[in-house]
Amino acid sequence: MQIELHRLKNAVKDIKEGWVSPNDSHTKAEYNGMCEGLDMLLKHFQEINEENKSISIEDRLDFIKDDIWDLHDKLTSICIKLNIEEDENA
Repeated sequence: MQIELHRLKNAVKDIKEGWVSPNDSHTKAEYNGMCEGLDMLLKHFQEINEENKSISIEDRLDFIKDDIWDLHDKLTSICIKLNIEEDENA
């Protein structure tokens, strides 16, 4: 399941707003820790999202081409190995 960034932001906001106001130092510390953890999680995914936006289409195509050639090489190697094994068993 993939979650869009704006939905994650809304979920974080809803969780923070859903907490009853802390009424003692222990609950306040727990609330602050929860908020800090959610903010860190959101920041992490925002940074990943920004990194993905900064890669140009040309670079993405280059990555895909490299992956295709790697796959081609692996398949060729497997085919060669299978042909050798067939020749040895014949």
